[in-house]
Amino acid sequence: MGLETSDLIIQIANALNGELSYDVAMNRLLEAISEVIHPERIYIFECGEETVSNTFEWCAEGVEPQIDSLQNLEYAEFDTWQELLAGDSVVIISDVEEFKEIDPRMYWQLSRQGITHLLAVPFYDGDKLLGYLGADNYMLEEDLDSVRVLRTVASFVGARIVNRRLMDTVERLATHDELTDLLNRKGVDLAIAERLSAREGEPYAVALMDIDGFKEANNTYGRELGDVALCTIAREARRIFPKGSVIGRNGGDEFIIAVFGDDARQMDGCLAELVGTDLVCEHEGESHAFSLSAGYVCSPRQAGELHSVYSKADTALGAARASGKRAYLRYDQSMDKSLR
Repeated sequence: MGLETSDLIIQIANALNGELSYDVAMNRLLEAISEVIHPERIYIFECGEETVSNTFEWCAEGVEPQIDSLQNLEYAEFDTWQELLAGDSVVIISDVEEFKEIDPRMYWQLSRQGITHLLAVPFYDGDKLLGYLGADNYMLEEDLDSVRVLRTVASFVGARIVNRRLMDTVERLATHDELTDLLNRKGVDLAIAERLSAREGEPYAVALMDIDGFKEANNTYGRELGDVALCTIAREARRIFPKGSVIGRNGGDEFIIAVFGDDARQMDGCLAELVGTDLVCEHEGESHAFSLSAGYVCSPRQAGELHSVYSKADTALGAARASGKRAYLRYDQSMDKSLR
């Protein structure tokens, strides 16, 4: 029994640690476990900051998938699982009917899926619960230590998820601004290039904008006030611009926004709303008002290559600054001569 169990564990570990992509490896893992405990459904629940979600699922033939309905579940729905773990390292519910009065919410959730019994093993990052590897309506093989297999595999799953989250964090930091959580310049370039590659020839508009008198305000009131102002602009830009717009911080107090397709026609109106908004941030008990200047260009009508789009949007921004505070302008060829 021990040799066969160990062989199976090694086989599953190799699947997780091989060159397969993360998603493929996780799905292969569930399929391999299904051959041991023969469940109707086997799955991975991952714990987020506030909710728990089903992220991977394998279903036997004829069993209806549940992954779409098991998203953003409240932690309270797993209270009974936590109580069962207090006395063991595995959650075993041998008869769901026994919990009809004890935990009506869990009973309803399991019953609606046709679950009569389940087995779930937690996995951790240190002492922090990361999630569960679970199986519904399973049948354990007598010649294998199936619970040992699940416990060991769950630890592999936890390690792989920790590594994946770390990689996601590194990738996000490479393309996002930490303060505002907007895209940074690299992230903006990648997002625009990806959109243009997917929809070649699609019209789009790009705007550059910055805060009027930002440097003076920073010198007078300190960097913390500037940080609050930048986050305020990020929030308002997300609210005003259409879904699917690329919104980023270009560095310092400069922002960049790209709007695509039919939405590109809304650039003027969105900038009018954003620039015209009475922007106020609270800092150390005081309210501070600030304003924006912006310039934008339309492509391909006014510019072709992306570097030309950026250059002309920057020219329009310079003209807007020169015209006074709280202004936005669309690029015009006459701006080139006037700014020189």
